[in-house]
Amino acid sequence: MLTAVWMVLGALRIGGIVLLGIVGLLLLALFLVLLVPVRYRIQGSFYGEPKAQAGVSWLCHALSVKAVYENKLVVTARILGIRVFRMEKVFGKRAEEEGEKEDESAGKEPQAGKIGQEGNDPEVGRPGQREEEPGIGRPGSKAEESGIGRPGPKAEESGIGSLEQRAEDLEVGNLGQRAETSEVGKSGQRAEASEAGSPGQKGEDSEAKSAGEKPEDAEVLEQKANPAENRKFGRKRKNIFGKRKKREEGKKKQKTEGFSFGKICDKLKEIIQRLRDRLERIMESLHELEEKKDRLTAFLCNDANQATFRLLKRQIWALCRHVLPRKAAGRVRFGFADPFTTGQVLAYISPFYGLYARHVQVIPVFDEPVMEGEGMLKGRIRMGTVLLIGLRMLFDRNFRALLRKHLRA
Repeated sequence: MLTAVWMVLGALRIGGIVLLGIVGLLLLALFLVLLVPVRYRIQGSFYGEPKAQAGVSWLCHALSVKAVYENKLVVTARILGIRVFRMEKVFGKRAEEEGEKEDESAGKEPQAGKIGQEGNDPEVGRPGQREEEPGIGRPGSKAEESGIGRPGPKAEESGIGSLEQRAEDLEVGNLGQRAETSEVGKSGQRAEASEAGSPGQKGEDSEAKSAGEKPEDAEVLEQKANPAENRKFGRKRKNIFGKRKKREEGKKKQKTEGFSFGKICDKLKEIIQRLRDRLERIMESLHELEEKKDRLTAFLCNDANQATFRLLKRQIWALCRHVLPRKAAGRVRFGFADPFTTGQVLAYISPFYGLYARHVQVIPVFDEPVMEGEGMLKGRIRMGTVLLIGLRMLFDRNFRALLRKHLRA
């Protein structure tokens, strides 16, 4: 009995030790994450060409990420010194040059393959191969390619254009005749009819009719030869006459309607109504703005909200001080072709001398144009400090209430 109890107690002791070890490892990992800072370093220089280097590390470089830029960007990630990721990328003109080189190399390879295939092709150099090529030495090939003897589309287009011109000429002539007949009176028509009864003029009229009938016969033949085109021209004529009729009807309506005082009054009423609607909309928008202004002033003047704003301001300032670089160093040497410009730039940055004097060395050059320099930044971010700042804000009751309202909205 006692041995069984001792065995159970021994098993429980071993289990407790294992559990305590697991809990201790978890607590150790948690403390490492919260208390061990993530360190960063940024370094760059410019002496004719830009160069830069940036790195992030944690726990004595157990985890590290490094980026280097020298004519190309190289990013590497390491765990316990073993590289697990690498990426290279080229920017600007160098990327275009490398792309052109790749295209040239890809273009040369298939050409070399073609040359080798031609050398190994058994059909190359056979007699009669040139005679079998299409279009060489065959009678009528050029004529077929050039299209000689075929009614081409240009001829059809020229025929269509001539028929359209004839249709337009006929329409113009008909309109002119109508205008002349409307202007000439009945007395002139009777005199012309009496004079037209002489035998000499009858002969002339018969000759003119015979001369004028010939083109009409040619047009009739063309119309019989191309009925589809005549349909198209008939449609065009109908459209033209329809548009003219609509214009004439519109002019008649304008003349019949004339000036109406009622329409002017209706238009003025519509304009006044539109102005009223716009004024009402403007007044509504102004009322809404006033209401928003009142709500905002009440929100800002609230004592609890003001205390929350002060707390938020302190925590943001503490976060910025924690995240910003701890160490900074640099050197800048600049100058312009005109010494006056160099003096102006130096005068513009002189008010900030108290901020950069301890860390950055500024060297003006008045006798030559130059621009070069280098710089370095170091800092760290501790996750425990960031978490503490966030918890301070969450412990504020008013901040939690405002956060809930914002999330619900």
